[in-house]
Amino acid sequence: MVGGEDLGEAVDEGPLVTVAPAGELGSPDLGGGGAAAERRPGGMSFVLPAENVRPVYEGLAREGRVRHGYLGVSTRAANVPSDSDRALVPLGALVESVVAGGPAERAGLRKGDLIVAYDGERVEYPEQLARWVATTRPGSAAMLVWVRNELEKSGRVVLGESPSALPEWALASTPPTAAATGGAKISDLERQIRVLNEELQRLKGQAP
Repeated sequence: MVGGEDLGEAVDEGPLVTVAPAGELGSPDLGGGGAAAERRPGGMSFVLPAENVRPVYEGLAREGRVRHGYLGVSTRAANVPSDSDRALVPLGALVESVVAGGPAERAGLRKGDLIVAYDGERVEYPEQLARWVATTRPGSAAMLVWVRNELEKSGRVVLGESPSALPEWALASTPPTAAATGGAKISDLERQIRVLNEELQRLKGQAP
């Protein structure tokens, strides 16, 4: 749990990291009194996958900012109806446009390609691809697999650096009915990064 522990150690120890105010965690005060109620901390806490926290922590520790990978495509979901029920089976991320001169174009991707794998991981949804790209360090090479005209193609792409301070998946447009939800996710991300930055500054202040 970050707050009473070193953030770096917390990131390295397990699959989940709890980002919380300094002090012990407790249940909300429902009106009772006494010493136990007084010890309950205020504020908000988050439980995040360590693989998501690690690049944020390392970027802040190394450069004082977070750099996000950039592929240079816009994608949408591609799926087909299931034979057994009415559910839709996800196929991957369908490329709608490719940024001229960007990493994806240099790797050979075109509009209409279906991206089905990223660095050995099966891509089922555009959001998966966007998150994996964002957490990959700019300048790193990743293996892409895509389908064009029912033929499988593959190639290595060297990611660029996102021009935005927020990753592409956080900036992606949301349907009007989900606008409030999208804003809340971005707001939560900003809070998480701010908490991590404050923890980093605290750790630097404790260094001999």
